[in-house]
Amino acid sequence: MGIDLIIFSRGREKALLNTLQTMSKSPFRVLVFHNSQSRLRDDLIPNNSIYVHCPNMKYGERASIARHYILNEFCIISSDDDGIVSSALLEMENWLICNPIFKSVGGLSIGAFPYGSHVSASAAYSEMKGYSRNEEELDQRLENHLWSGLGDKPPRTGLYRLFRRDSMEKILEVFGDLSNISTPYIYEVAAEIVSTWAGPTNYIKELYWIRNWHTKEISKKDWNRQVSFHDWWNKSEYASEREVFMNVLVNRLGLDQTFIEELVTTYVIRWYEFFQSARKSKTMPFPRVARLIWQKIKVKVFPSKSPKRMENLLSNEFDFLDASKKEEVFRVVQCMFPGAKV
Repeated sequence: MGIDLIIFSRGREKALLNTLQTMSKSPFRVLVFHNSQSRLRDDLIPNNSIYVHCPNMKYGERASIARHYILNEFCIISSDDDGIVSSALLEMENWLICNPIFKSVGGLSIGAFPYGSHVSASAAYSEMKGYSRNEEELDQRLENHLWSGLGDKPPRTGLYRLFRRDSMEKILEVFGDLSNISTPYIYEVAAEIVSTWAGPTNYIKELYWIRNWHTKEISKKDWNRQVSFHDWWNKSEYASEREVFMNVLVNRLGLDQTFIEELVTTYVIRWYEFFQSARKSKTMPFPRVARLIWQKIKVKVFPSKSPKRMENLLSNEFDFLDASKKEEVFRVVQCMFPGAKV
């Protein structure tokens, strides 16, 4: 068994090195695929990390390479500036071992950022708390995950779960086929489809993921955040790219093209309606994802719940954590934001 933690990084050497140092004592095998002009020095790479220098390689190209480096039975993708609570991830691994019909497992997460001299935080992806998707019928599972039964809740997200190796390899394979798509948000949408196609998932009561809501997001000529998925799906200039996307889903996953076109169209409409409503009400339950997916809608982002000091957040909304778990979360956050008070 064991876990491979996969990081795709572009530049941001300082953030990457900080994360690698934080994870250096973890029991995980850390795989780094770094698009930068200069490679990191070997003496800066911890013993549990495999560093692959990928100058000028697109995200999808690095993903295609990454699948050949996976050795462990379980895998998770993490950002180069986020934090992982190791004990929680090990509990998630054990859950998958004990529940073999499930292909992935998620947990709880918070978004953290320095505010003055302290770190503030808010619960993130709250709509995924207690989430489970285990229909045997594939079409039903996809529809239910992407848009059915949401009501006024935000669309679901699931890329950063812990996956079984075969499921992660398929995700990375599809990502590789999409390297030349103009919108970077293609990977977010493709991940929702492939991860749900792979099989059942479940979310358990483990706080495993600390999102960094402080570091500036990357936007480059070949990673253009101004091309929203909504525009990309609807504008005629991207018609040939949409055909590529559909062909990948049909050929790699065996999906019916008419079904998947209708599914994605409904998904796009559902996202658009949700964020239009959020713009009017000036509320947004997960700030970073709002910017990641629908940047061009120009929603002004407000957390649905006011951020709190870390101690207050954990005591009020994560009161199931024992003292040792809280201490571990504090250590992770402290490493993410050196010098700030937790």
